[in-house]
Amino acid sequence: MLTLNEVEFKRVPLSAIVDWLEPREFSSEDVENMAASLRIHGQIQPIVVEPLGENVYRGIVGRLRYEASKAARLPDIECKIMRFKCDSERVAVQLAENLHRKEPGIQRCDWLKRYKEALKKELPKASEKAIIQTMIESVEKLTGEKVSERRIYEYLQVAEQLLDEVKKSIADVRNVGPDHCLELLRLSNDRDKQVELAERAANEGWSVRRLKSEVDKALGLGKPKLVCEFIEYAHALAKAIRESLPEGVSCAQCPIKPLCDEYKKAIFELAHEIKK
Repeated sequence: MLTLNEVEFKRVPLSAIVDWLEPREFSSEDVENMAASLRIHGQIQPIVVEPLGENVYRGIVGRLRYEASKAARLPDIECKIMRFKCDSERVAVQLAENLHRKEPGIQRCDWLKRYKEALKKELPKASEKAIIQTMIESVEKLTGEKVSERRIYEYLQVAEQLLDEVKKSIADVRNVGPDHCLELLRLSNDRDKQVELAERAANEGWSVRRLKSEVDKALGLGKPKLVCEFIEYAHALAKAIRESLPEGVSCAQCPIKPLCDEYKKAIFELAHEIKK
């Protein structure tokens, strides 16, 4: 369970932050936009740092705000100074920041994976279930958000199994979340298709339902059921017509037989198109 030590708030010179643990990368546009916001509105949230010595710090959370403060030529920055007992506490705080920012789902999955790896190093004898439970409790303590065990496992599955090419293509896309990624994992045997659909989902803003439909098509699923429904309907229609004929009149003698034949042909042609 996460147990953080004392916390202190104060302004720290930018030059005193000599190292960063946060692995995020930012474009020059991101930095300039944040710098403009800082000039107009000032700093709204402090960054998180930990002391490395007297008046020397390592950045944990808030790298973009730090880089933007430098770009805006600010002398110092508001900091939340925290002292950590272990690496898992650092990663947990980074994860909480990610959840608060509502970052794209794939980044959230990767942070959970990092947190799990840090816990496993510090608790080598702990069972998988105990590690997951610790993660659930820590996330709730830091964010107030309740996450189910199943959801944690799904996030970890995405982080561990999704192709790096796919992760890269959706890394900064907010409309593509873990549920999209779980659908993409169904294409684990078709790398090219997985990448193609990931890019289309990101560029065209697909819902999870739309992506599931496309994945089903790629796997050849869903169509047979629809085809069978069309064929069953055609047979049911033919049976109903036969049963409605007067006694002694065959189907061949029916005056609307040509129309029925055309209708049945159209149904089978449509079924054939769906199969493609």
